[in-house]
Amino acid sequence: MTELLTATDLEQWSERNDSREHLPTLVRRLILAVAAPETLRMPAAEAVGLPGLDCEVTSPSGAPPFLLAGRSVWELGTGRDPRTRCNATTGSGSTGRPGASAQASSSSS
Repeated sequence: MTELLTATDLEQWSERNDSREHLPTLVRRLILAVAAPETLRMPAAEAVGLPGLDCEVTSPSGAPPFLLAGRSVWELGTGRDPRTRCNATTGSGSTGRPGASAQASSSSS
């Protein structure tokens, strides 16, 4: 099988200025390639700067391990430090879930 994209390709792309605007489009296409969600809200391009969650998906069956069944919310970013992104979005050390810490959620992934 021919490899169309490598991890290095994605890493280099993430450092380009336009990757921030196009990452949601890529993720949306990947979700739609593996599932038929009931709802999918994922602003892209100029809308990436809008306040609120970066993505909300509702998929009854999901597509494990890529998409959980039920409702999921996502934060996306192209930066090198996901903890900084989480803290900036939800408040220092918070995952946005009551009773959960950023360390607890990152250790399960």
